[in-house]
Amino acid sequence: MNAACLAIKPTTATASNRWPGTTAGITESWIKANVNDPLSSAQKKRNRRHQQVRSQVEHPFASIKDRYGLRWARAKTKLRNKARFVMASICWNIERGITWSKKQQNITPARAT
Repeated sequence: MNAACLAIKPTTATASNRWPGTTAGITESWIKANVNDPLSSAQKKRNRRHQQVRSQVEHPFASIKDRYGLRWARAKTKLRNKARFVMASICWNIERGITWSKKQQNITPARAT
């Protein structure tokens, strides 16, 4: 057999299989604190940055799923499920636009010329 076929893929480090107190060379997407291994200030700053971005991205998805009944994929094909999600996203964007325009009272609609 070829040596490449027998090669084992490297796995990413997780909180459970890394040495306590070390983060060098870790390619994980998150670092979790343990009782005996608290996060450093740099790790806390990184988590705060990621948390801000994550909240901006995940809250609309949660609202779309709740409001438009997309908790479960009920259609039989991926294409239909994708179409349902795209339509729900379009409706969400329209709703957000209406909400935003109501908050901005001093904006006048554009005139057709």
